[in-house]
Amino acid sequence: MAAAAVAGLTTAVYLAIIREQGNVEPGIFVWAGIMLVGTALALAAALVQDRRDVRWAALGAAVVLGPLGLISILSVGLGFLIAAGLALAAFFAIPPPERDGTPVG
Repeated sequence: MAAAAVAGLTTAVYLAIIREQGNVEPGIFVWAGIMLVGTALALAAALVQDRRDVRWAALGAAVVLGPLGLISILSVGLGFLIAAGLALAAFFAIPPPERDGTPVG
């Protein structure tokens, strides 16, 4: 949940900065969409009950938010890097599901 909160707040800050600058180029909305995908994956990791899905959603959030943070390091990248680190920590903190055929949940 922390990764989703940090990513969502960072996305809001980015959009506020862009709005203040008056920049409405179409490329801005592509970046905002990528930010929202990473935020949605982090939120899904927090809300889903099945451990398999939680792990994959957390890993997906880290994969999206990590490179995004590196690309945007000179503006809002630190927030995305923190969110990616939190998502990656969640991925490793949740034990993988058993492989003996028993239901996971």
